[in-house]
Amino acid sequence: MGLSLYELSSGNPWFYFFPLFLGLVGLWSLVVRSLAKENAPSGIDSYGVFFAVGFVTLLWARWPSFLPLEFNPDESQVVVGARLLEHNPTPFIGADGTTQGPLLYYLSLAPSLPMEGSLDYPLLRLEGLGAVCLTYLFLFLSLRPRAGDFVAKVVTAILFTIEALATNSGLVSYSTEQVPMVFIFAMVWLFSCGDPADSRRAYLGGLAAGAIPYLKLQFVPVAAFILLFWGTWTWKRGRWRSLGFAALGLLTVPLLFTGWILASGAWNDFWQRYIVANLAHAEHPRIYRGTDLIFPDTYPLIDRIAYSADILLLKEVELRSFFWAAGFSMLALGGLLIRGKSAVRAVPAALGLLLSCLYIVVLPGHAYDHYSRALLAPCMLLIGLMLGGLPARRQKVLCGFLVALMLVPWLGERAALSKSHPFALVPEVLIEQSTEWPKPLIHSGVKKLRPFVESGQRIAVWGWLPRLYVGTQTLPATRDIICERMLEPRYDLSYFRRDYLRELKQSQPPVIVDATRAFLYKDRALFGLDSFPELKEYVEKNYKEVFRDEKLTIYERVAPLS
Repeated sequence: MGLSLYELSSGNPWFYFFPLFLGLVGLWSLVVRSLAKENAPSGIDSYGVFFAVGFVTLLWARWPSFLPLEFNPDESQVVVGARLLEHNPTPFIGADGTTQGPLLYYLSLAPSLPMEGSLDYPLLRLEGLGAVCLTYLFLFLSLRPRAGDFVAKVVTAILFTIEALATNSGLVSYSTEQVPMVFIFAMVWLFSCGDPADSRRAYLGGLAAGAIPYLKLQFVPVAAFILLFWGTWTWKRGRWRSLGFAALGLLTVPLLFTGWILASGAWNDFWQRYIVANLAHAEHPRIYRGTDLIFPDTYPLIDRIAYSADILLLKEVELRSFFWAAGFSMLALGGLLIRGKSAVRAVPAALGLLLSCLYIVVLPGHAYDHYSRALLAPCMLLIGLMLGGLPARRQKVLCGFLVALMLVPWLGERAALSKSHPFALVPEVLIEQSTEWPKPLIHSGVKKLRPFVESGQRIAVWGWLPRLYVGTQTLPATRDIICERMLEPRYDLSYFRRDYLRELKQSQPPVIVDATRAFLYKDRALFGLDSFPELKEYVEKNYKEVFRDEKLTIYERVAPLS
């Protein structure tokens, strides 16, 4: 394969930091230079050059993310789970299986994919980086007509700086939220700029909205909000032609996708694998206070919101700094707008967009840090529109305060993390955790398990090693094939563990594998069978230990099947 850039640099921090520093200086110099040419940017001050500098800076900063290493490969888990459940219309809770759009779900079942479920991680991360830049481009294009070139550049440069310097592993390695965010901000740009009666823009906006449900279901409410807001505005003004073209665009992707499924003769399989699976997932809803009708088979909405706020505003230091500063900026700018009576029509729409994007964070219940990426751009869009609603003489001064408020505390918290994440701009978390999932571990685990199982059997794996199923050609005995929600110490742990044990007793698999020592969840006190007394009691009563090493423990059933 040859040497990577990291190997060629001998791990020298300056190999990454110095070019990144120059890139960020260049980015901000373009912002400062545009002070004098805000209304007529040209040459070196054009936004084309601005985005070229920003993209190259991000590409250099995130280059180690494109190394051929496997870090927490959720993408693989989705593929593996989908392939394993081809003949079993029961959804798996783990990974993104219950929020995947049908297009991604169907593509993950494509025969061309290898049974190992391996994906090109470097290519996926590069795609995610491209999606980040496209999102910020559409954000810039949406802000520029209303807030001016200078404000749009300041807001976008803040986001570029955070993207380049962030140490948070979720911000570094995850990209699944960025692809649908491109479509969201494309809708914002198409519907908010240009001629409102332009049928082409209306069609393309509807086309983007129609594609979102097929990519990531969590983003459907956001797309619906934008469509509803724009549709109401257009309907009141009698723009029937625009509405018609938007409706045509909205139907294009569903019609093409349905035609593709029917033409391939896979409609029955698709119905079983995706639609029936998701309907089956909603058979056992838990309803709380009448607020969780849209959250089947899970836990209270108020707890989701509290958990998300705890993560975003209190725990994750870099995210905490960003959201506290963004919230303070919104309050201050909102007060100035009200006081100056300089209302901006787009501000309520941007606020609604931000609130609808909160659904993306709250829906999974995890409040994982990488979901916050769907909030960074809407936050800055709202702040930029608020700045655009202020008198011109105040804008530049307040932009300076905004930069200080947003970046100084954020960079301070970034510096506080320098011991664990040095300013080498090499995401060590990728490299360290990648070494914990080498291919020899997968192959050795499969080799150890194979003598105790038969192809087509249902087995249970307690831990994060779903490729054991694929390597032994077995099927999962429970819906959750990665045990993520049963392992992490969270407030909803008891519910998912209870559900897991119930499904385990129903399926009565001949073999149970404890793989918690193999990857990620290595603390036996927190994650092993000892941490789940009911499961341990069930295993000890009905199974016997037939194999143990430093990574795996295999139990074989001794009690007769009931």
